[in-house]
Amino acid sequence: MFLSVRFLAALLVAASSSTTFITAFPVHLTVRSSETTFAQNFTLAALNTTLPNANSTGAPLVLGAAGGIDGGSMEVTSTYASYPYNDFFSLGLVDGTLHAYSKQQSLHTSASVPLLHGSLDWFTSSIYSTDPSTAFTAISGTGNFSVLTFNGTADLWFLCPSDMPGSPQNSVYHNTSTIPSQSGAPGASPVQCYSVILNMVPRPAACAGTADDAASPNVVAFLLLFAMDPALHAPLNLRPLSVRPISEKNVAKQLGNFVEDFQARTTAAQGGNTAVTVQLQKLKDAMQEELERKK
Repeated sequence: MFLSVRFLAALLVAASSSTTFITAFPVHLTVRSSETTFAQNFTLAALNTTLPNANSTGAPLVLGAAGGIDGGSMEVTSTYASYPYNDFFSLGLVDGTLHAYSKQQSLHTSASVPLLHGSLDWFTSSIYSTDPSTAFTAISGTGNFSVLTFNGTADLWFLCPSDMPGSPQNSVYHNTSTIPSQSGAPGASPVQCYSVILNMVPRPAACAGTADDAASPNVVAFLLLFAMDPALHAPLNLRPLSVRPISEKNVAKQLGNFVEDFQARTTAAQGGNTAVTVQLQKLKDAMQEELERKK
């Protein structure tokens, strides 16, 4: 067994003095100048530069579906709120190329060159080789995070809502304040976009996905206990851990999936939504009862 229930519960109670669960995660790493290789894996978040934001990080971004061909698939950088799925564990910046790593640590996904007024797209294939862009860099931002640039410019990213019928995705575009309507309606007006910067939010150690990564015991305990009881997290529509008994190896493989989902939904829930707070309190209460029962 990875850790005893008593030990996990004790860790949880010890950690409960933190203001929120999310505050245990951020590792604010910024670069001093433009860098073509970022020292840590990360995720992207779009921070509005013209209007107030719900938080200082920005809207979580994922790789949304954008079509496919035989032997490959296309993705577009979209908000998690508009595309609530994520097949990619983290991103990396190496020698100017932006990579996306799947939960199986696949290295077959890279960002394409943003076309003029086009979206930030990706291509995935283990068969075909493409020439990914090498013009991405990381620079120090004005906040707690480094920001992503293309051709040395950080302030030409725009987040554009979609008016496409069905399940539209709000996506990141480069150097455009409007996009053509996707509604199909004759004479529809262009869709207005708003300016954003793309914060590079470092991935916490608990999310790295290998047994060699050092995770905070408090974070591990908290996540394991929360994930193992679907009744606690069901209202948040989170994916539970499916491996029992919990072993260190299996935790390393599955914990990241749960963290990914949990982090994104918790971030989205900030700003008035109390669902996360309620569920965390239920978890604390349940673990306290378990601790008392085991005495």
